Amino acid sequence: MSASIKYQIFVSSTFRDLKEERDQVIKAILELGHIPIGMEMFSAADDDQWQVIAKKIDEADYYVLILAHRYGSTTPEGLGFTEKEYDYAISQRVPVLGFVLDDDARWAASKMEKDATALRRLDAFKGKVRKRLINHWNDQHDLHAKVCTALVKAFESNPRPGWVRASEAPAIRGSYESGQFGASSRLRVDIYYYPSRSSSTFNKDHADSLASQFLRLGMSPRVLQHVRGRPNAFFIGALVTSAEVRAVLNNVDAKNLKYLFPPDSPDSEGGDLNGRRIGIGYDSDYNKSVQASEYAATPQPLSRAQLRRLLDSRLTNAELQKLLFEWTRAKQ
Repeated sequence: MSASIKYQIFVSSTFRDLKEERDQVIKAILELGHIPIGMEMFSAADDDQWQVIAKKIDEADYYVLILAHRYGSTTPEGLGFTEKEYDYAISQRVPVLGFVLDDDARWAASKMEKDATALRRLDAFKGKVRKRLINHWNDQHDLHAKVCTALVKAFESNPRPGWVRASEAPAIRGSYESGQFGASSRLRVDIYYYPSRSSSTFNKDHADSLASQFLRLGMSPRVLQHVRGRPNAFFIGALVTSAEVRAVLNNVDAKNLKYLFPPDSPDSEGGDLNGRRIGIGYDSDYNKSVQASEYAATPQPLSRAQLRRLLDSRLTNAELQKLLFEWTRAKQ
């Protein structure tokens, strides 16, 4: 496998009972230098969002399923959303890697199904999954190790198209450097300003000035107004390069950026399903003013040392994404 190829890996599971386990799987994918995609970005109960999920499964190179002792939320027809994702991945011939909790593993009773109908559906789903080659796991650390091993084997035995960054593809490098690609391939930078008559950072004039600088760098800036709060947070998408992060942060008064949103934040909360966005001037208290959601993006405090790490020219793209994941999951 070429070192420049990155694989998109869709992670599917029930959510509330497997948050820590999902974090370990996402961490494993990032440590291998690839791109995790999962339900943190969507609300699967929404029909329109299901179309987005289906599209992301279509685009995925591999599909990872994690199962324990809950069937999870269901469609009006009674089909679990996790099972729906699994069936769709199979139908689209996306390579599936299944990881089922060992029946003898210790597990909290609060994370087990109690409803008889849900239990029957879960047993039938597990039976379906076990007809294919699967791995059993005992705890989150065991799961992390087995996902790493299984993915490496899958990369070698069943290589997929993956993606190559445009700047690394010789045939199209000239077009990339000359800005001939469409806006969807350029880095999008969202700049939020706050209504103010003062000369403070992130007023309208300051935001317009930043947008001009980013436009000259070949990026696609967008200036937006925030209705309230203070500009002390930012967001970095999952496909942004370390060089792009430095280019943006070197043009911003970074001392005002004290919080970082997770790279898998949903679109509705300033994130980006396509991973090609940086957002600056976000408000770290945003989630306190909106209705809570189990998928809510929670920003984490960022130290001066961490900011300096982001500006380090030796930071690789894989290291960047690993750090973003670790820093934004630390206190969740």
